[in-house]
Amino acid sequence: MRRYAIVVGVLLIMISLGTVVSAEEDQPPEVTLTTPITGSLDGLWTFIGNALDDNDVDKVEYQVDDGGWFTATGTDEWSFELDTSMFTSDDHVLKLRASDGERFSLEIEFDFTINQIPFVAITGHVEGKLFKDKVNFEGTASDDIAVVAVEIRIDSGDWLDLGALAAWTYKAPVNDMEEGNHSLEVRVWDGEKYSEIEETYFSFEKSEEPGFGLLAALMAVLVAIPMARWRMRGRE
Repeated sequence: MRRYAIVVGVLLIMISLGTVVSAEEDQPPEVTLTTPITGSLDGLWTFIGNALDDNDVDKVEYQVDDGGWFTATGTDEWSFELDTSMFTSDDHVLKLRASDGERFSLEIEFDFTINQIPFVAITGHVEGKLFKDKVNFEGTASDDIAVVAVEIRIDSGDWLDLGALAAWTYKAPVNDMEEGNHSLEVRVWDGEKYSEIEETYFSFEKSEEPGFGLLAALMAVLVAIPMARWRMRGRE
C-alpha cells in the first residue's frame, strides 16, 4: 500500500512538473517596435522592430486601421515598408502582433498621422525657352487638404508668395533682369510641409532699341525734306 502511494505521488509530481514545463514552453511571443514615430508621415516609411519567443517566432504581422493583416519581412528582427500614399492625410492606427505558429502575442498599437506633401507643376513651358521683353510663367498646385501658398523665385533669390492658388501665374520683373540664362523655382506650402521644388531654365533678351546712328539718320531726313521743298519753291 505504501509503495502504491509512493508511485502515485511520484506520478502526480511528474504530471505537475510536466504541466509546468508545458505551460512555460507555451508562452505567447512578444513584439516590439523600435522605429520612432515622430511628426507626420509621407511617402514610403520603413518600420523596424523585434520579436521573441521561448521557441521560434513564426511571423510578425501588421495592420493599419481596420484593414487586413500583412506579414512583415523577418521574424526576430523584422521590418516592412508602408506606402502612405495609399491612405488619406489623417490620423491612423498601426497594430502589430507576432505568432509562434500556435499563439499570437498581445497586439500593440501606435497612433500616427499622415500628411502627404503638396504638388506643384509648371505648365506650358519648354526648357530653355527664350523670352523677349516679357517673362511669364503659369502652373498648377494641389494638396489633399489645402494649398496655403505658392512660392516662386528667380536665380536663387528671395521667395515670393503668390498666394493660395490652385492655378498660378507669374509675370517676372524684367527692368533689372540681365540678358542671358536664368533659373526659376516654384514650391507649394500646405501649412506643415513644402512640396518638392520644381525648377526650370529660360533665356531672356531685350528688344534692340534704335541706336544713335539710326536716330541721326531720321533727323537728317526730317530736316532734308523741308529744305528740299524750300529750294524748289525758290526756283519757281
